[in-house]
Amino acid sequence: MNGFLLDDDGDTAAMPQHQHVNILCVEDTIETLSRLHERIQETQKSRSSKKTKKTKRRIKKLKSLSLALALVDPTSATKESLVAMCEAVTRCFPGLHELEIHSEMDPAMDPNALLYDPAALPQIDPSLAVPVECLAVLLHPKKGLKKLRELTLHSIHFDSNDETMRVIAKAISRHPYLQRSYLYDTSMTNLSTGRSGMEKLVTALGRRVSKLVIVGCRLAPPVSYENGVAVAPSWAGSCLVKVCQSTTLQEFKLHNLEELREEHIVLMSQALVENRSLKKLSILKMQELADFQHHPDNIKFKHLQQQQVQEETLSSDAGTLALANMLRRNTTLEELCVNAVDFNEYSAMFFGNALVHDNTTLTDIWLMIPSLNGGTSSFPVDDRRIAYYLRLNRAGRQSFAASSNKQSQSEGQHHRDQKSEWIKSLIQSRWDINCTFYKLRCKPCLCDASSDPQHHACDHPTPPPAIFA
Repeated sequence: MNGFLLDDDGDTAAMPQHQHVNILCVEDTIETLSRLHERIQETQKSRSSKKTKKTKRRIKKLKSLSLALALVDPTSATKESLVAMCEAVTRCFPGLHELEIHSEMDPAMDPNALLYDPAALPQIDPSLAVPVECLAVLLHPKKGLKKLRELTLHSIHFDSNDETMRVIAKAISRHPYLQRSYLYDTSMTNLSTGRSGMEKLVTALGRRVSKLVIVGCRLAPPVSYENGVAVAPSWAGSCLVKVCQSTTLQEFKLHNLEELREEHIVLMSQALVENRSLKKLSILKMQELADFQHHPDNIKFKHLQQQQVQEETLSSDAGTLALANMLRRNTTLEELCVNAVDFNEYSAMFFGNALVHDNTTLTDIWLMIPSLNGGTSSFPVDDRRIAYYLRLNRAGRQSFAASSNKQSQSEGQHHRDQKSEWIKSLIQSRWDINCTFYKLRCKPCLCDASSDPQHHACDHPTPPPAIFA
């Protein structure tokens, strides 16, 4: 095991802020952590205040912990031992801010091959599944990692059950500090019934954290087999809808979900209409990945050069149309990332129409493509009308597009203050003549030397014609 060290005096060795522990034998890890915990307790009870402060500083300095589970031998990690290990972690490091748990892949496995060939994933051995009770121990609001702010699960398969999932959901909702969660290639299945527990986990996290990243996970129930034929279960995507209804989530990334379909994106878009917290949304469907491996590097420009779009392409782009309609009423979203292959001239028309008059908060639209390292890369939309209105939004179009209807006893002072804010905004965008022209057309009173509060030329702005420069 590589990780925690004890010096000759039994005291902890100097620890950096981040500690990586490669767990080859769970029993040895538990023994080391237990010795560390005993030493901490003995030092705290010691009369030597200098030694006590030294140990406390070393333990307190550790803010991030990464546990790599090499579960290659079923006999090396039992349910009881894994739970005991998590309990030892919570005892030794209650002040952790970041925790990452990931399993080590077979060194002979090519990670790039898994990006385009999901069938290359090895079959899950039930004996190598991590009990979901481990999460219950770590996330317990009182006995667990109470100061945890970020939780990352990578390539872990959990053996779940309904009762423990309810406990975990309750613990997440009551956790005082949890803010970010990253789920990569993680699944959660009841091995005895075949039911998936990921929906409950995603729903609980979406309602609690401010940033949620889901990449390559399976949220739907696992595939069943009838007479040797794989049967994909129907999935309503209810957890995604609940996440989009969250009042705390500010950034949501949903990448490479095999079960994600257009109808799910439509439901998410409908839920986002009334959302007032989400600022960044990124969606990349898994079925688009295979299309990019056969295209040259200039694929990101090819879709913009297409002049003929088949009717079936337009009809299958219900998700993009739903997202565009969502932008007409959503008033908080600032950044939107969508699939590059799905984006065509019809998509540009949908988004452009939403930005002309209705949306004044969106500042960036990015097209996403998978990169060779298994991640994603993005580039801005190459559409002049969209780029123009996004620049206007970044330049503060919202304050100019809204007419002032505030009535109070100090209406004159309010008008002068608002006019002062408009002038400051006009000065900030002085290097963009298009934005300056738009603002002056919306608020012609800015050109009037009179400061008469009864001057209502700014109360009914006239949007200027679009200038794409």
